[in-house]
Amino acid sequence: MKPIEERINLISCRSNKFKMGNKNKTVYQRFYCIDNPNKSSNKFKLSINNFYRILIPAAIVNQLDIKNSFIKIEMEKNRKKDIFITKTKYNRKNGETIVFINQSMREALNLNKNDFINILNIEKIKPFTPSKQIFINRKIDMKSLIPSKTMKKYNIFVSRYEKDNNEFLVLWYYTGNMGSKRIVIKRFIEPEVLGSILGQLQAEGTKFKNLRKRKSPSIIFTNKLVSEHNEFIENIKLLGIPKKIIKVHCYFNSNKMSKSDAQRYIKQISEVKAKLHAQPQNKNLTIAIQTSIDRAILAEVLLNAMNKLREYIANNKLTKTSEKIFTHNFLAKLLTGDGNLNIRYNKNKIIVRGYISDCDKKYRNDYRKILKNFGISVASYDKDNRVYFKCNKENLKFLYEIKAFKGTNNWLKLLRAIIIKNKRYIRLKKLSKYKKFTIKNIAHICNISYLASKQWARYNKKLNFIKVLNKKGKTEYFTLTKKSINFIYFIDKCKKEFELYKQKLKKDDRNEAFIKRNEIKF
Repeated sequence: MKPIEERINLISCRSNKFKMGNKNKTVYQRFYCIDNPNKSSNKFKLSINNFYRILIPAAIVNQLDIKNSFIKIEMEKNRKKDIFITKTKYNRKNGETIVFINQSMREALNLNKNDFINILNIEKIKPFTPSKQIFINRKIDMKSLIPSKTMKKYNIFVSRYEKDNNEFLVLWYYTGNMGSKRIVIKRFIEPEVLGSILGQLQAEGTKFKNLRKRKSPSIIFTNKLVSEHNEFIENIKLLGIPKKIIKVHCYFNSNKMSKSDAQRYIKQISEVKAKLHAQPQNKNLTIAIQTSIDRAILAEVLLNAMNKLREYIANNKLTKTSEKIFTHNFLAKLLTGDGNLNIRYNKNKIIVRGYISDCDKKYRNDYRKILKNFGISVASYDKDNRVYFKCNKENLKFLYEIKAFKGTNNWLKLLRAIIIKNKRYIRLKKLSKYKKFTIKNIAHICNISYLASKQWARYNKKLNFIKVLNKKGKTEYFTLTKKSINFIYFIDKCKKEFELYKQKLKKDDRNEAFIKRNEIKF
């Protein structure tokens, strides 16, 4: 189909904001053509109201067949262009069609009363059909995650355009009145970005269980950690969401925390200024932060993406790198928000167990499958609305690498579990000071018997922690392998992080008992 410029004259319309008045009164608005500004089209009748409207003449409506249709319309003001999706309203009396310019349109082009806007293109569109492939070229295609209808069964309309070598999607749905506020997102998203967003929302975001009680869904993420909110806001911006529609509210109990302390706390939030609210009546509250985005269409998309991708990673073998990266970030944020970790001793054994809390049984079943996909032992029983799991040394290293529990007290417990479950570290650390050593050297350096030294050397040789460097007569000379050196570096790093995080916790007297319970004697 040829562009509208080739089929009809380029159109310039005046948008007016009408004031409330006597409903019986009518107002007439003119329609202008660029090639002859003095020539006006037929007049149209409209009741006085507070809405912005523009008129599309009958000739164009008939030519494009857009009576009471959903259209993609490209507008321009002062060389600034934008694309919108809207529904036309056909007037049977004069054959003309009215288009309402909603708030998101006005904000994008900074439209005011009596402004002139150019209509560059009008195109009739159909309801959206999602694409099938989710992971493309190491990125996630958001077009595959947008639902065709909202939870209230409204059709969703999507249009695409390119800008600065990026592809964007314009999303909108019609509610029978004026429609929702449109939202623009990037089509292709990095898996770590979307994984973190959906993991945070899965753990501590709104799931819209009580949608009927709400006029429309919105994104609400609640957590007391400033770092989590900073990351959430940064990732939401990478999705293509403008900073100006992101709101942050901080709630604190004035009986437990002073206003000045709360202000210092929320100053750590970057990008968005947080509003402070005192709630002395809430006895369970000390301080909590809530980040929200009041865009129903975005809430619909992210909830659908969360459910679709959670089920996908639970029921499929993850072969692509992008699939694994997404799952790592999703699981890490899920554990940080809804997970817990505990260490206990059974005779000489150190047992590390954890759980993920969730009231939804379907969610818990998916969590079990995701944990099993990464070799984590999961309990078969289902009680207390929790998914219980057990960690070995490899599992603990995996949780550390994906940064599960980061920023919480469980992070200290994870570091402690890694250190105390790897007893091999102490002897390898001592031997790392020597370029080569014998069985007798091991016995002397590690203060064990010759027989124990021989058994230790045989076992660690089998696991590739030490290897034979050379042999003189019956005496074997050993040295540490690259695997062993990396292992020592890893535990050293965990020890350093453990001490740093412990010092951070010590700044608050309320953590004294917790630090004492998780002390390590090196």
